[in-house]
Amino acid sequence: MAVKRLVVFLEKSLYVHPQKKKNSLYVGGESYCGMIIPTLALEIHISIFLHHLTRMLQGYFAGNPVTDGRFDTAGKVQFFHGMGLLSDELYEFAKENCGGNYSDPPNALCAESIQAIDDVSFPKVTISYNTTV
Repeated sequence: MAVKRLVVFLEKSLYVHPQKKKNSLYVGGESYCGMIIPTLALEIHISIFLHHLTRMLQGYFAGNPVTDGRFDTAGKVQFFHGMGLLSDELYEFAKENCGGNYSDPPNALCAESIQAIDDVSFPKVTISYNTTV
C-alpha cells in the first residue's frame, strides 16, 4: 500500500512539475525504508504505465536499512563484538552456544547469552525526578 501511494505521489509531482521529467531519479531512504525502497524501485522499473519514471530511474540506496529480523539480529551480535561493545568471552559464549542462530535461540544457554548481550548493549536506564519543591 505504501509503495502504491509513493507511486501516485511521484506521478502527481511530475504532472505539476513536468520539467522534472528530464532529471535522473534516485530512490532512497534509511532505517525502515529498507523495507519499502527496493519495492518502490522495482515497481517503477517493471510498470508499463510509468514509462517516464522508468527512464528517469537511475538507482536506489538505503542507509542502515532494516531488511529482515533474522538477518538484522544476527548481524547485531557480530557488529557489537567488532566495535568492542561485547567482550571476547561473551561473544565466544554466544557463538559456541547459538551456532550463529542469534535470532531464534535453539537452547537455554543460547537464550541466556543473547539476554546477556541485550543487557550489555541496551542497558536499562531509569530516570527519576524529584517532584517535591
